[in-house]
Amino acid sequence: MTLFEEIVRLHDAHLDAARPQAVEAQRLRGCLTARERIALLLDAGEPVIELAALARPADEAVDAPAEGVVVVTGTVGGRLCVVVAYDATALGAQQSPTSQSKCERALEFAEQFGAPLVLLAEGGGRRANNVPHYRERRELAATGARLAGKVPLVGVAFGPTYSSLALLLGVCHVLIATPQARLDLGEPPPEGDEGGGSAEALLELQRSGEVDLGAADDADAVALARRYLSYFGERVISFAQGDESGVRAALRSVVPENPRRAFDGRRLIELIADPGTSLRLRERFGGSVQTALARIGGRAVGILASHSMVMAGAIDSPASDKMARFESLCDAFGLPLVFLVDTPGLFAGPQAEATAMNRHSTRPYFVMSNARVPVYAVTVRRAYGQGQVVMTHGGGAKPLKLIWPFAEFGGMGLGGAADIITRSSSARRAGDERSRNEVLEAAQVHGSALSLARRGGDDLIDPGETRDRLIAALRQAPPYPLRQSPWPVDSW
Repeated sequence: MTLFEEIVRLHDAHLDAARPQAVEAQRLRGCLTARERIALLLDAGEPVIELAALARPADEAVDAPAEGVVVVTGTVGGRLCVVVAYDATALGAQQSPTSQSKCERALEFAEQFGAPLVLLAEGGGRRANNVPHYRERRELAATGARLAGKVPLVGVAFGPTYSSLALLLGVCHVLIATPQARLDLGEPPPEGDEGGGSAEALLELQRSGEVDLGAADDADAVALARRYLSYFGERVISFAQGDESGVRAALRSVVPENPRRAFDGRRLIELIADPGTSLRLRERFGGSVQTALARIGGRAVGILASHSMVMAGAIDSPASDKMARFESLCDAFGLPLVFLVDTPGLFAGPQAEATAMNRHSTRPYFVMSNARVPVYAVTVRRAYGQGQVVMTHGGGAKPLKLIWPFAEFGGMGLGGAADIITRSSSARRAGDERSRNEVLEAAQVHGSALSLARRGGDDLIDPGETRDRLIAALRQAPPYPLRQSPWPVDSW
């Protein structure tokens, strides 16, 4: 065998075709191999470069092809992307100094070329026959955190994931998981892996906010990663606005006539966005505000919509945290923000105070006070108290404000305000003898959409015109330049 033939043999030896038992083991678990996941993620037929493919354990008797981690560069949607895929069939993807250096090299590539990084994770933990390498593990997470404001970071958990690999997933901007995923910052059990999670466990991870997107299986998880990255590639795509009469009619009727009835903010997002382009993130966490990446008139945007089916749309601590992180993400990568407002205000009372609501509620203020992307706020029904400020505060980029005809504004719910005024001793001392209904009627007139529009604050529009207005505004907005200095995205 010539030297060249030996090189070919060494490269072929770690491919799936040469490892039928490893492939079959993944099949029995209902999973794809690391290389199959990569193939689904990257553009078909485009060049792929694998880095350090011949890395192996120092002990030749140990079977860990590519040291348990496959690192490649290729394109996703035509954009250069760096992919790090851990191979659980190679010693459970337990990490060694060599595999750590491969991953660090991938992070350096992503930083150097401004390329998104996708982490396809399964397994992890320290390889038992290696001395601990705590410094390297610390540096890996630190490098990932440094990248958080520079390039999109996507993490996908396909099964039980441990130690520093689980930590690195936590640094990513979006975390996608399958029902078999489990995230454990400890080491894998010495007696062997306990197996993956479950559909119920995945729902709990989503409710807690740890997982942004739940996937049905491996292929679905990879498809979600590709879809997520599409919003950060070509920011404006060609868009032919066809007959939207049905959308206009739906927008005019989406808000119930009964002001006490809740309605689905997710439905509102679907109507505002170009058909089939919205991707909701953290849907089950902080549910009173729904966040979604979408396109409007072909332009990639971030949408935040009040969801009155949860807590009547009141903004609590989880919703505040969710909003702040989403706003940071969009501002860091130049995606305009669209707010769809129907909130009774911030969640208040002893239960809210027990969650440090006062501190959590300021997080969106901090982000939006420094935001530079264009901001558009549409008040569709209620905008009361501090909730209206949190949902319409444009910071450095003052928002374009649109209001629907039945919108109401006030320092708090108008009925509650009328109760307080008519019962207060100060009102009686001032000789205010108006009944509750009279006070309420006056507040409704003063806080009405028409009254606000006449005072020159917001633009009163037909709800059916909302998409047309936003499309026009987004087309007039100049391309947003990325920040010269990175704008870090909080991992929470």
